[in-house]
Amino acid sequence: MSMQCLIAGGTFNGEVVVWDLSRDGDAQAAKSYTLSDARHREPISAVTWLYSGSDMRRHGSQALAYRLASLGRDGRLLVWLWNKMENPVYGCVKGGYVVFSWHPTALIVRSDGAAADWCTPLGLIENN
Repeated sequence: MSMQCLIAGGTFNGEVVVWDLSRDGDAQAAKSYTLSDARHREPISAVTWLYSGSDMRRHGSQALAYRLASLGRDGRLLVWLWNKMENPVYGCVKGGYVVFSWHPTALIVRSDGAAADWCTPLGLIENN
């Protein structure tokens, strides 16, 4: 990833936060809204950056070509535009999912102790 100054994380109260370490002073660049209906309601269990070729073509900016995916203990998988985190651009709820991993063609979601049992094709993420 070429945006080496950005760090993303999830909090115990379900917020997703992006920090820009190149900033002087307050490094917080973006944060999900805790009052939104489209948010995590339990602690975040995983976050990952996703490259979006369609966003790169649309915006012509490497910095805006990345989205942020978060998975909460509430089973919500949410995908965010990291610079506009009022509401996610994609989301789904599948109870019991706690970990996910990134593969070039899918987000692979699985529950505690189970084999991978649900995949989100990149097309769903790219087109929303």
